[in-house]
Amino acid sequence: MDIVGAGTSPAAGWKAPASMVLVQLFNSGMILLSKVSISGGMFVLALLSYRSVFGAIFILPFALIFER
Repeated sequence: MDIVGAGTSPAAGWKAPASMVLVQLFNSGMILLSKVSISGGMFVLALLSYRSVFGAIFILPFALIFER
């Protein structure tokens, strides 16, 4: 049995690996941005607070739309 499976589109075989690579790229970018911010003099707890607030603001519309 192949990865794509029966009855699915050929794009289904590359969506999962592509999304994993995209998540790793975003995670690496966040780590680099955090390192630059902290070495520039930003307080670590302020960075964590901002990250949590922006994450909640980003997720809120998706939660309101998909969790009804």
